[in-house]
Amino acid sequence: LGIGLNECISYTFIAENAMKMMGIEPDSKLFSDIKLLNPLSNKFAIMRSTMLYSMLSTYIYNLSYNGECEPIFEIGSTFYKDESTDTGYNQKNMLSVLLNGNRIEKGFGIDKAVPYDFYDIKAILELIASEFSIDIELKPTNEKIFKEGMGVEIFIEGKPSGFMGTINPEMFKNFENGKL
Repeated sequence: LGIGLNECISYTFIAENAMKMMGIEPDSKLFSDIKLLNPLSNKFAIMRSTMLYSMLSTYIYNLSYNGECEPIFEIGSTFYKDESTDTGYNQKNMLSVLLNGNRIEKGFGIDKAVPYDFYDIKAILELIASEFSIDIELKPTNEKIFKEGMGVEIFIEGKPSGFMGTINPEMFKNFENGKL
């Protein structure tokens, strides 16, 4: 909130076809197939392993109804298989940030707008890491959800902890109202 992001809250259940819509293959670290036994509908059929689908759905919804979407963040649960537990599953809290639009709008004394880019999200990550004295390392990733060469895996204290990058715009065609 202190750096101008708006908080959103979304369901931890995502669409049955969410992984396919985002182009996430079963061998990806982002993949989830934790299905609910009795889902409310196909739109809420699996437990999310990443908050990406939720953030993109919020972004597309706001864009289609308001014509814009302010930069947003969410702190919420993600779920994964864990054979060391009695249920075979576990959950962890994650932070997700989605930047879009312009960091600086065109206006008095400014000839053209300055859009958000990869380095703005990196600066937010580094600010959080600095604030909490967390050692982070970024390594390139080949996850297809990102534009080629614009995605990294985040390691905290040497452990894989998340991803960051510029979303591949082709993926938006798979979402309702997700026109390019």
